[in-house]
Amino acid sequence: MKSELDILEKIEALQAHNRNMTDEIEMILKKSSITQGDRSTHALYKQKISDNQKQIDALRWVLRN
Repeated sequence: MKSELDILEKIEALQAHNRNMTDEIEMILKKSSITQGDRSTHALYKQKISDNQKQIDALRWVLRN
């Protein structure tokens, strides 16, 4: 079983990753010309952010119980 500190560190890492991907998405959306590759990256990052958030929620649940 992971310690509380390990779980908190994992949550922090996932949140940092989400922030970085959100920044990348914002940079893509600010471009004057968006390529198909940009669209693919945008979709991939949105999915990864969603997946990470599910992991964060599950880890927080573990901490509470």
